Amino acid sequence: MATKKNNEDAKTPVLNWTKIGVIVAIIIAFVGWAFRLNVKVERMDEKIVHINDRIKELEQRSLFTANMPIIDTSDPLGLIEVIKDKQKKHVKESRNDYDCFTSENLKSFKEQGTQDQIVTNLMNDCSFIDLIISIKNMDPTKRQELLNRCSKIAKPTWTEIGEMTPEGQTNDGKEAELLIADAIVSKVREMSRLSVNEIKQYCR
Repeated sequence: MATKKNNEDAKTPVLNWTKIGVIVAIIIAFVGWAFRLNVKVERMDEKIVHINDRIKELEQRSLFTANMPIIDTSDPLGLIEVIKDKQKKHVKESRNDYDCFTSENLKSFKEQGTQDQIVTNLMNDCSFIDLIISIKNMDPTKRQELLNRCSKIAKPTWTEIGEMTPEGQTNDGKEAELLIADAIVSKVREMSRLSVNEIKQYCR
């Protein structure tokens, strides 16, 4: 009996160490699994960030490359609609003090050279080129009057109309709108000095 008890006592430490070994192995396996899971999560987060950045890039690109508004390009007055369309797309509507085009918006607008990007993309649109030709063919005096008028297109400020309403703009919003109008008109002035054939070369 004593021998049997001694054998059982001898096995007990072995069994304990076996259990400990199993537990340690399980812990190591769990840590390894958790590590791999964390790596996968981090990679997934990176992919999500990349996808979001790509979406923003495409949204921004589509904002500039969107087609011209539907206009009769044979009518020089279509320039008014083009300017208003670009202002609407690139200058946030101002409703009240908490929902409006701010000084920070204007700062970003200028830093990105938004008005220049608008003109660059318009010049890649054959409809805009056709419109320029129509303006080019106007009586010089009437063309000058139209361009002067278009360079001043912008919503009045809230101060000018005496109330906060989407029909008006903040001072910063109006400045951004005028930058767009001036940039587009300046390009039309520049192009109208060329011959019709030279202007057509921009549409390929």
